[in-house]
Amino acid sequence: MGQRYRGINDAAVPLLTTPRETLITDVPPSQRLSREVLLRAANSYFDALEGDDGKIAAFADDCVRHENG
Repeated sequence: MGQRYRGINDAAVPLLTTPRETLITDVPPSQRLSREVLLRAANSYFDALEGDDGKIAAFADDCVRHENG
């Protein structure tokens, strides 16, 4: 049995300790979005929170948000 993490399901540990490949791979310059588009995507998260509408934000299809507190 490996290292135990308090309060974390064993099945979730790999997801929390190993980043997804797409998060650590450089995006080729020809595929990069402009700073303006990236800022709009980031700000859409706060718009979604304030509007209580997840469809407003630029979330991935497999995104699940858990609120703590």
